[in-house]
Amino acid sequence: MEHVEEVLYLLSAVTGDNRYQKICEENIEEVQTMCDVAQRLEDRGIEKGKSEGERDGSLKMLYRLVASKALDIDVAVKEAKKYGVKDAVDFRRLAKLAGYEIK
Repeated sequence: MEHVEEVLYLLSAVTGDNRYQKICEENIEEVQTMCDVAQRLEDRGIEKGKSEGERDGSLKMLYRLVASKALDIDVAVKEAKKYGVKDAVDFRRLAKLAGYEIK
């Protein structure tokens, strides 16, 4: 396809999805075909999945440790803040949603 950049802007406009436009803004020289675009989107999805999996696994470990009383909740909350947990109330709420009862 000769006009990859134009197609990406068109897709962005038609779908309202600005990810296509972002690809144009990030090194369009590296994108030669729509297959390159698909690969780039797939790679982003894989990285996002890895990050979310790491986050979820780390939080579940903290929930288990606090639920089993092996770790103080204040220490766990401090660690969990880097994953977006606000405070002990939020930690307990998220733990309950994940199936852990923390008192």
